[in-house]
Amino acid sequence: MKAKKFLSVLMALALVFASVAILASCGEKKPTTATVTFDPYYWMEDDDNFEVSNEDDLELERDVEIGSKVGSLPKPKAEGYTFGGWYAEDDEDFEEKYKSSTKIEEDITLVAKWTKDGADSTDTGTSGGDTPTTPTCNHTYGPPTHEVATCTKGGYDEFRCMKCYELKRVYYDDEPALGHQWGSWTDVAMGRTRTCKRCDEEETETYKNITSTSIDGAITMDGEWYGTNGTGPLVNGKWDDEHAATIATKSGACGLIIKLKPNVKADKFYVAGTGSTGYTVLVTYEGESDPVSIGMGSLGSIMAFDLDNTRNISEIRIDIENGTGGVDTWQEVALAVKE
Repeated sequence: MKAKKFLSVLMALALVFASVAILASCGEKKPTTATVTFDPYYWMEDDDNFEVSNEDDLELERDVEIGSKVGSLPKPKAEGYTFGGWYAEDDEDFEEKYKSSTKIEEDITLVAKWTKDGADSTDTGTSGGDTPTTPTCNHTYGPPTHEVATCTKGGYDEFRCMKCYELKRVYYDDEPALGHQWGSWTDVAMGRTRTCKRCDEEETETYKNITSTSIDGAITMDGEWYGTNGTGPLVNGKWDDEHAATIATKSGACGLIIKLKPNVKADKFYVAGTGSTGYTVLVTYEGESDPVSIGMGSLGSIMAFDLDNTRNISEIRIDIENGTGGVDTWQEVALAVKE
């Protein structure tokens, strides 16, 4: 009996020690979640006029698993201020902005950064910095960074506030914008382009084809081929893949005469074709009998010739220079006005 009683006492003591060990281990168990608190008033608490207008619609506290992403962040709104993101409450210089992908390792309070709307270079209204309880910043600017003049902007010094990171620029009258240094125009279908040699900016002029378009019923075009192989009709069409069909193919020397009806003015005369023979474009304006040469071209590319857009045109003529053999194809001609 005494032996059994002794064994019972030992078993009871073992259970007590096991229970104590279990309780101790429970007390040492690390938490698996963290609480994230969002405080939109932290830097603005002394501004009686500041109010978050959509506060009731925001989730300003949440529990997340430790080591997981914080998730979508609230987007508070306040009249007269622009929201600038969430930062840890001890990050007075706003150096590390929290994103939805930022991982949470412990309980934390995130505070909102606000910038006052309509602030100028000397009063940005940015909260934080060395005076966290006021909505404005007494700027302390670092050394300037000089930006040299470009084609469109004059040279300037740029200063950054070391507290709120506001930028201030000071331009100089003796370092004006350089202006573009344009290269030569390159003709394209119904337009032309050129590129600045300094900044690579491209400028484009576009034109509208009026060759086969009626404007107030007055602008149409008649035409005929001429050359050693006789004449044929000119096919009028728009300058596009569908209508840029071959007008005619002639062996030997052949050019083109385009006779216009009254009251036709244009800025450009476009020519496209294939072949190897050079040609000259001549224009006869109303009231004149002799044609005027407006330039020479070569087949195999788009060529654009300038016209006097203040005068009516009666005839445009394409003259083949040396008319000896070969096959030249006029794919398209067009009269165009600047859009």
